[in-house]
Amino acid sequence: MKLLLILICFSIYIVKGEIDCVLHSNDINCINYEYPLSSIKNDINKLCSSMPYMPICTIQKSCNKVKSSIGICKEFSILGDSCIHDMPGMSGCNNFKKLCSNDSVVKQCSTVQSIRNLPKTMEMFSSIKSICNEMSMEGCEKCQKLNFDCEVLSIYSSLCLQMNGMSQCSNWSRMCSPSGNLFNSQISSGFCS
Repeated sequence: MKLLLILICFSIYIVKGEIDCVLHSNDINCINYEYPLSSIKNDINKLCSSMPYMPICTIQKSCNKVKSSIGICKEFSILGDSCIHDMPGMSGCNNFKKLCSNDSVVKQCSTVQSIRNLPKTMEMFSSIKSICNEMSMEGCEKCQKLNFDCEVLSIYSSLCLQMNGMSQCSNWSRMCSPSGNLFNSQISSGFCS
């Protein structure tokens, strides 16, 4: 009897269209679900409020500046840069990770266009520190420690544009490869050239 009651309640839940696709992303009814833009922006803001120096914060600013919301500038792709590659353990990634879990059927998850070879926040900061320990360069003063002034993607790119032959710039070279999607995007200037 209890099983029948549970099945009836679940059927009503689905018929009403009230399935929570973030929690039940493997449900076939969620295949065309789109995570709301307002929720995506809230998640990005949550991440950037906690750690404003993360690459996605700089990427979002750059995309907004050139008024682009396609490809790597699509808000869901920006969120994916952090939640797939950089800081998936942060609370701002909780919904993304549930929505785009390994067994998810949500089509939107397959549209994420992450920046290929985007180094992680801490990898970039480590490279910045190493470069700045070897020589004093413009930008080093902003990244003595991780803080609001140390936008790691901008500083790392600036240092590597000045001295791209340094071993610490190998990740930057991969990220800015001419075959990469950052190099061929509207925001490549300042990061790759």
